[in-house]
Amino acid sequence: MKLTDKCKEDFEKWYADTYYHKQRKTIQNLQRLVFDSLPDNQKYGVYVDFFDSVDIIIDIHPIFNYDMEKYTEVSSFIVWVRLLNTIETDEEPPETDTRPEAREQAIKKANEIKNKQL
Repeated sequence: MKLTDKCKEDFEKWYADTYYHKQRKTIQNLQRLVFDSLPDNQKYGVYVDFFDSVDIIIDIHPIFNYDMEKYTEVSSFIVWVRLLNTIETDEEPPETDTRPEAREQAIKKANEIKNKQL
């Protein structure tokens, strides 16, 4: 789960400004190293907050198998990533087997959208 190019630069500035703006640059750099060492599932919430701040919305929804009375299992996850206040595209949202795969796909797509912005 990596951010690239302009998206990475913007995230690093946002991260420092949001969480460590009153700290010296040395402390900000140390905190960034700590963040980079976290597992992806812990980074994900911070990434979602960043993308929310730049109007890129990430939604991950489980798709359930069910019988007539109850849900029996989660069969897959569907990933929606789009700019706020935009019309849905004809692009089919990806489905994944697990939530970690869905998170990975969501951040990858959000990174792509952010890097296409001017």
